[in-house]
Formats: sequence, structure tokens, C-alpha cells
Amino acid sequence: MDGVLRIGNNPINGAENIFKIIKKLKNIEICETPPKYKTELYLIIGALNNIKISNLEKVLKWVKVNSKIILTCEDISDPSSKGDFTLVMPRHTLHMTNYNMKSNYYSLGKPNPKFARSILSKYKDIKPEVVLLVGDSMNTYIRLAVENGFKSLLVLSGNTKKEGVNFYVIEPDLILESINDLKTYLKKL
Repeated sequence: MDGVLRIGNNPINGAENIFKIIKKLKNIEICETPPKYKTELYLIIGALNNIKISNLEKVLKWVKVNSKIILTCEDISDPSSKGDFTLVMPRHTLHMTNYNMKSNYYSLGKPNPKFARSILSKYKDIKPEVVLLVGDSMNTYIRLAVENGFKSLLVLSGNTKKEGVNFYVIEPDLILESINDLKTYLKKL
């Protein structure tokens, strides 16, 4: 299949693996702007270090030519090393461009069911209900666990705060302040 894929010059947050795989494919051209010739177009959006109007304009160019959009993750925000949140994740970037043009996307990141299939195929003797998936985001880790029959543990040291849990339809099986509390919790069992 011929196609054009757009990947940032400095891919981060999982996109580096996609970039390596795509570079090996034949009949694929990686470019910054949509080409003038007719082809199947893909736009891959990963996390950015900061929001720039020029990046949003690039996304709009690809959306306007009906590119198929692939996100490297579902998160809207990500905690920074300072404890605050960055809002430059793929869904947030696409959300900002959707004020001008509506677009659909496919996410390669959590909660994509490929993660559950990968876990269960690697450990064939383990039943889904005995897998404990630990994560800091209701929309990705906990959703992946709930939708695939895994037990879920939400840690509040990342994307989700305790007061925000009540706004979701899904519920984690267990909530801890930090992953460091897991050892203490397991000793109590």
C-alpha cells in the first residue's frame, strides 16, 4: 500500500517505535506537509513539548486533505516532573484543531485492546481476572482493565486525582495514593 505518514522530527512518547517501523516500510514517504499528488495520507500525532500555532496549522493542513489520523495515546494531559499537567498530548492537539474542522482518529495507545491481547498471549496460563493493571489515568489504564476483565489499580500520583474519579462511568477496583503504597497494601492481604 502506498501512503504518506507524518511524524514529528523529534518523536516522543511511543512514537519513536512507530517511526523506526515505518522507516523500514517500502512505498512509504515521510513528509512534513501533505503532498500535491494523490495518495493515501496518514497523520500521526504524538506528544509535543509545547503548543505552537505552527504545529496546529500543520495538523489542519493534513485534516483538510482528509488524512487518516493516528494518535500515539488517548491521554489529553500528562503530569510533568513539576507535578503540574501538560496539555500537549495527541488528543488535546487534535481537539484544538477540531474547532475549525472535525476529524476522526484511531489511537494506537491505551486503551487499545491490542495491549490486553499482548498480555494474555504472552502469559497463556493466566486468566484476565487475575491480572492487576496499575495506572494513573482513568481513560487509558483503568478503561483498558475494565474493558478486558482485568483487575484495576488507580494510583493518584499521576493524571487522575481522587475528586475526579466520580466523574467516570467506570470504576477502578482499588485506589492508592502512590505505587509506593502497593507494597503495604499487599502485606495486609
